[in-house]
Amino acid sequence: MTTNSTPASDVQAFFALRNRVTRFCFEYRVCKELFFHSPERTQLLNRSAGPLFGIIFDSLVDRLLLELAVLGDPSRTNVREEGWLDNLSLRYALSLAESRSAPSQSAELARAQVAIDKFIEDLKPIKKHRHKRIAHADARTVLDPAHALPKVVLEKLDHLATDLFAIMNELAPFFGETEFAFDQPDYLGGADQIVRLLDRGLTHAVFERKVRSEYLLNPEKAELLREAVRTTFRF
Repeated sequence: MTTNSTPASDVQAFFALRNRVTRFCFEYRVCKELFFHSPERTQLLNRSAGPLFGIIFDSLVDRLLLELAVLGDPSRTNVREEGWLDNLSLRYALSLAESRSAPSQSAELARAQVAIDKFIEDLKPIKKHRHKRIAHADARTVLDPAHALPKVVLEKLDHLATDLFAIMNELAPFFGETEFAFDQPDYLGGADQIVRLLDRGLTHAVFERKVRSEYLLNPEKAELLREAVRTTFRF
């Protein structure tokens, strides 16, 4: 395939694609830390603000599925009134790598082609979610259980993420880059901090209810509590 790119714009396009994959890695890690960590963590989220975290979970999962589907788009799309437009996808990056490759890199290019073909084949269930549920609302999918969309489990996402990171690192040498540690980012998503704050908040709420029921509603214990506070803070 021929492109209208230049060597500099090729590298810029690869960087832009890698940035998208890096963001996907970050968001996927946050999703796993927050919602797939343990039954205890899930229970804590439900006790704290179940409906809110349900909205966050659904929105985040849909975003991850959409991002994967976009990365598996064709290299170009024929858009009405605009003609053929390039897509920032794995196939587009492969076409750029092909235009930049040396004869000695034919084996590496073929290996990247095979990996991308397999990745896109594995994406088919996720693309159904994109076309029939996320980007559109297919009535038959919603109303007819016989046409319900396939479930996407965590193991499937793990598999696709691992393959995606490997593909990006296979393409990197064609753009003068080295491997990138997608699965070991230098930053944390903050899920653990949120969980700690929620846990402390719930613990405080339980303590507050206990104090109110055992002391403030009991005149004798209430007086003991006030005396303890006066003694401690010297009022």
